[in-house]
Amino acid sequence: MIEAPKDLAAATRLLERIARLDARIVARHGARVATIAQINAAADKLLVPALAQRERLVELLKPWWGSDEAKAARKSAKSMVLGGCKIGTRDSATALTYGGDAEDFGLAQLQAEKWAKPLITVSYSVDKTKTREALSGKRGEALKAMGFGEKQSKVFFVSSVKLPTLGR
Repeated sequence: MIEAPKDLAAATRLLERIARLDARIVARHGARVATIAQINAAADKLLVPALAQRERLVELLKPWWGSDEAKAARKSAKSMVLGGCKIGTRDSATALTYGGDAEDFGLAQLQAEKWAKPLITVSYSVDKTKTREALSGKRGEALKAMGFGEKQSKVFFVSSVKLPTLGR
């Protein structure tokens, strides 16, 4: 069982142990990342050509699907099973389009119509960075009277020196 340090020497020993563990963790993480990269490269080497070939074959089938022979084979159905595959057409998800030239996707035109209010959303939020900055400016007292303020806590940390981080 490891006990909490009672003096500087004991704390130093624990921190040295943490530094060694962090070095081991970073090395193992690096090995994992390298192994994953090798696995991904090997998989890509096998998958990318197969996916490209599949895509080319699908493109070759598109014109045939519209032919009289394909229409006769499927009758009125949108799809059919053939050669171990299901082939057919389906409707994509419906997307809203706007034929006008406005960069705002017609927002200005909708705003001009009273009946279109339910079609428009408006979002408001406090800009926390600017509000924190304003606390030390001429509106600081007014903001504080509204209940705004700042807080900062002390957070205990331990990190190894001279090691790459793991994004934490």
